[in-house]
Amino acid sequence: MPGGGRAAPPPPGTAALTGMQRRRLILLLKAHDVHEAGGGPRDIATALGDGAQARLPAVEWKDSAARRMANRLLRDAIGLVDGGYRALLAGA
Repeated sequence: MPGGGRAAPPPPGTAALTGMQRRRLILLLKAHDVHEAGGGPRDIATALGDGAQARLPAVEWKDSAARRMANRLLRDAIGLVDGGYRALLAGA
């Protein structure tokens, strides 16, 4: 990192991200990367460490928590990439 290995402070007028917000943003970026590589919700679940649920039969996968989480992450990731990141930069 520039500046001797320390993270840069948040821009003036913005609050630093909490640990939970940072982890969610990392998950969003991973989900978007899988999506951009042509993957779907099952691939996202596998990439995020929920491979056991991703291998469920179609009937069980349809109602699984992993599928719902993958779809939510993908929806939010696309929104973030399509301009939602501006709210982060503005401190909202």
